[in-house]
Order: sequence, then structure tokens, then C-alpha cells
Amino acid sequence: MTTHLNVEHSHSTLSLSESLLVSQLFTLRDYLRWVSSEFYLAGLHYGHGTDSAWDEAVALCLGALHLPWNIDPGVLEARLLPVERQRIIALARERVTTRRPLPYLLGESFFCRPSV
Repeated sequence: MTTHLNVEHSHSTLSLSESLLVSQLFTLRDYLRWVSSEFYLAGLHYGHGTDSAWDEAVALCLGALHLPWNIDPGVLEARLLPVERQRIIALARERVTTRRPLPYLLGESFFCRPSV
């Protein structure tokens, strides 16, 4: 059973312009869904504190926004500033294209969830 799709033969949106993505995705929830989908399509490997596309998307988005793991769920509907959106897009693109583990991109690591 295939657990991911080849990005070349998928409907990845990573190649869309940053301005288009920023104009269509607004909330933290939007970015969590988008990043998770792109990570799933890319067939990334996990294991540096996360074990799924969703967990990695949460770690990337919260890390990019300097938010703690136990943030109030109400924040999911918060609209992000354009600079915050651009940072998440850039990190997601770098994670997929370079395959570098997320802790290297964020400059922080996690063990049992607290920042180390």
C-alpha cells in the first residue's frame, strides 16, 4: 500500500507563487492543512520528534510562529500576518525540497514535546 504520492505526478501546490499562496491561505488552520498535505504528497520521513505529516506540519507551523505546543485551540482561527505566512511557506518548501529534518530548519529540537 502506498502511503504517499510522487510529487511529480501529484497535485502539489509547492510550485505556486508565494503571493498566490499568501493570498489564499490566511489562518493557522489553513497552513496546518496545506503543510500537512504537501508533506504527505512528498513522502517525507519523520522521526525527529514527529511521526506523521500532520505532526510535522504542527511542529513546523508552531515553530515558525514561536508558539508553544500547548497553545489554546482558538488560535487555529487566528489570521496570520503576511510575514508569518511567508515564513511558513519558505520552511515548508525547504523541508520538502532539501529533505532536511525540521529541527535543523527551525534551529530547535524536541524530546517528549518540550523545547530542548
